[in-house]
Formats: sequence, C-alpha cells, structure tokens
Amino acid sequence: MTTATVDTQTRDDAKKFANLIGPMDAKLDREVREQLITARVGMLLRASFFGNLATRMKLVNADEWLTTAATDGRNFYYNSRFIKMLCPREIEFLFGHEILIVCTITLDDVAIVIPGCSTSPTISLSTLISRNIESASSSLRYLACTTKSMMA
Repeated sequence: MTTATVDTQTRDDAKKFANLIGPMDAKLDREVREQLITARVGMLLRASFFGNLATRMKLVNADEWLTTAATDGRNFYYNSRFIKMLCPREIEFLFGHEILIVCTITLDDVAIVIPGCSTSPTISLSTLISRNIESASSSLRYLACTTKSMMA
C-alpha cells in the first residue's frame, strides 16, 4: 500500500465520521434500534454470556454528544448514524467490546485483602487474574517443551 493510498483512505474515513454528531432523527433511530435488538438476540444465540449482559442494558440514543458508542454498565449509549454504518456482526462485536470494558473496570474495583502481607496488603482482582494468566501460559509453554523433548 502506498503513502498516497493511505492518505486517501484516511481522508475518506475522516469525511465519513465528520458529521455524526447532531440532532436525533426519529426514523433513523427506530431502524437502528431494530438493528441493535437484532444484534443482541444474535449474541444470545452465539455467545449467551455476552448476549445476556447486552440485553440487560438500556438502549439510549446519544446522537447529540457521542460519535460512536459507550456504556456505563447499565445503559448502552449509541450514535445512530455510526451504528447505521455497521453490519450486524460488527454491531455484535461492538456490544461485546463495551461489555468487556465494563468487566475490566469492575475487576479493577474489586480488591482482595492478603492477610499477613506487609508490603502490599491488597491486590486488584484484574491484577491477580493477569498474573495467573501469565503463570498459566508459562506453565503451558514448559509443558509443551517437556512433551516435545520426551517425544524426541
């Protein structure tokens, strides 16, 4: 891909996203709400955990102040012009993305008290999980190397 192609694509993307914020169009909002509801049902069928969380969020039009989508954990804020540009699978992905942000923030808010520890008496749950993932992945690498050497 040449620099000229990248520059042209960047300008096209900028034009596409330039006029997203504005007053709500009721007709467009009804169409987009149908797409959002359809995506949530699709998530229930394909990824029930995420679909369950997505269906619990209230859909809130935010055309006047938001360019894409956002959540506070209870509401799913969306820009109808942005959603209209997405295909159904991209809308499902967007719901999953917003749900994972909420999960990550929630994990950071949970602290585990470690009794008898003088240096760091608390640790966030997300830190503990990431450390366990790192530990598990190194254990898996060790296991894979050990298995490979035993078979040789």
